[in-house]
Amino acid sequence: MYYNIAGIYSELKDFDNAISFCLKSISILEIDRESNEYYLAYPYWKVGVTYGHLGQLEKATEFCEKALKIWTNTDDVNPQYITDAYSKLSSLYASLGDEEKAMDFQKKVDGSRSGKS
Repeated sequence: MYYNIAGIYSELKDFDNAISFCLKSISILEIDRESNEYYLAYPYWKVGVTYGHLGQLEKATEFCEKALKIWTNTDDVNPQYITDAYSKLSSLYASLGDEEKAMDFQKKVDGSRSGKS
């Protein structure tokens, strides 16, 4: 429920409330992390993207990487989520001036699109 409310706030460009409700969702899901880990990736991702909209790039990378870690350790995840995470992280690291990490993630984007990731 909190995740859905966060989505509404995000669409309204009320990013502070979007983050707040995602963090509430995360705190509830982490109560039983083992059973909910797959679902944790979604609010982590939304928080990361939202911090990116606010220009808080370090926080954005932190949360996007948490989502990516879950998705890369999940068998039945949509591969496009992983590709999108690689692409977003490449962009974030480029904006932070870390060209090496940006390039590493861009290579993963290219590899995932060609089936080599």
